Amino acid sequence: MKTKQMKFLFMFYFIYYISSGVYYPFVNVHYERLGFTGSEIGLIGSVGLLAAMVITPMWGILADRTRRYKSLLGLVMILACISGFIWDMQLVFLNVLLAATCLTVFRSGINPLADSLSVSYCAQKQYDFGKIRGIGSLGYVVGSFVIANVAGWFGIEGPYISVMCVTLLIAAAILLFYPHIPMNESREKSSILKNGKILLKNKSYVFIVVLMLFTNLAMDSAGGYVGNHLVNALGANDGAIGTYTLIAAFPEVFFIMIIGNIISRYGFKPMYVVAIACQCIRLIGYAFVDSIPLFYMFTIVHMLMTGVGAVANMNYINKVVDTSMLTTAVSLYTGIYLVGQALYTQLFGVVYQLYGSHMIFLVTALMSFIGLVMVVRTKHFNFAKE
Repeated sequence: MKTKQMKFLFMFYFIYYISSGVYYPFVNVHYERLGFTGSEIGLIGSVGLLAAMVITPMWGILADRTRRYKSLLGLVMILACISGFIWDMQLVFLNVLLAATCLTVFRSGINPLADSLSVSYCAQKQYDFGKIRGIGSLGYVVGSFVIANVAGWFGIEGPYISVMCVTLLIAAAILLFYPHIPMNESREKSSILKNGKILLKNKSYVFIVVLMLFTNLAMDSAGGYVGNHLVNALGANDGAIGTYTLIAAFPEVFFIMIIGNIISRYGFKPMYVVAIACQCIRLIGYAFVDSIPLFYMFTIVHMLMTGVGAVANMNYINKVVDTSMLTTAVSLYTGIYLVGQALYTQLFGVVYQLYGSHMIFLVTALMSFIGLVMVVRTKHFNFAKE
């Protein structure tokens, strides 16, 4: 029975991440082809993320109050699908801005709801969440490399919204077969203000959120301009974006599946130190190399920081936060992530317009180095729940 139930979690993550793979690596290149400037591209991203920041924690609070986790997850996926079709029809900047904002708002609600359900289920069944998340990375590779290259044979350029919407609907349908996942219930009703105050007094939780701002978030925001860098700075085509994603995401499929065991053996701190140090080296390489093969070579270490962001951070939160507030904690984490990403996106849009993509990578390397110093000096890897 356990194996049968896990099968649906694996299927959900695989299908859902295909929808991400056919969208995210290509969206900024799409905006540039529409004739938008770097500042306009940054504005589209930042407005959507700021709106999502306001809405995303609400999904977590609503889920913790109603206990209708799967229903809410299915709802935001359907709304994201509808928004995607509308977004794909827009060509004028203001219309694109409004449609992209709606799409970002609904897509941003999917991960915290799905991850809080899966992390809780894996904790109850003593199963490694990293294996489930690793299947998601495989789906991302299928979307960004396999589907993108097949579409390229027919002269179709990304992002591939039809594929994104269909896979979102399939993933939403899989929720009907999801296992029953009991979530610990607080005796008192949840509220954003009350739970937020409790979480912000949890120093270990605050630490991982701040660390995320300097490491995972900085890299993810800079990563949005990798496609622009490959196409415009290095003279590659869309196929290079798919190849980059393959090199970045395929190794992470396997690494994410074992990162839980690595952390169990060596601890959180050594894993974070290695991952962030490699990210610094990667970004410095991006900033100074003009060779596409060398750019790909530095990309190989992508799996380390992704493993930390996708699995280690979630496991850390699960250890330091009371389980009755887990969904709220993950949603608040995501909301703060979105605020930071909005700021970074706007900043990087201006930097891209004024100084080019090389400078984006240098700024991100500096941010990552600050994160490395935080980890080296911290004492927050003591997991007594606060």
